[in-house]
Amino acid sequence: MDWKPLVLLGESDKKMDAALTGMLKRQGVAVVAANTPKELLNLLDKYKEAIDLVCINGRLASERGGLLISRARTIGRNVRVIVVADRDDDRVNILRYGADEFIQKPLSPDVVAAKIMALIAK
Repeated sequence: MDWKPLVLLGESDKKMDAALTGMLKRQGVAVVAANTPKELLNLLDKYKEAIDLVCINGRLASERGGLLISRARTIGRNVRVIVVADRDDDRVNILRYGADEFIQKPLSPDVVAAKIMALIAK
């Protein structure tokens, strides 16, 4: 059986969630998705040994401050973290919390998928 990278997608926008999930799966990536901060924390705990990258919507990240990013950083592996947000003034705090990448909206799902694939490849 071939190894597939696992992405935990925390996205409150269901259209973006579906678009990203579809694109990533077509590229051979396994995806688990959460729509709330609580779901995201639960999935971080459940899949902590397998997660390669966490992509968090800025709204979810800001609801729990740096908790989601910090938790992703402490699961014991070299997990990459991307945060997608619509406010550029969040960038400094998001990077301070430990995100590898900040992507500002508006954007297309293609851009996010490409950034995810680039970070997984590192």
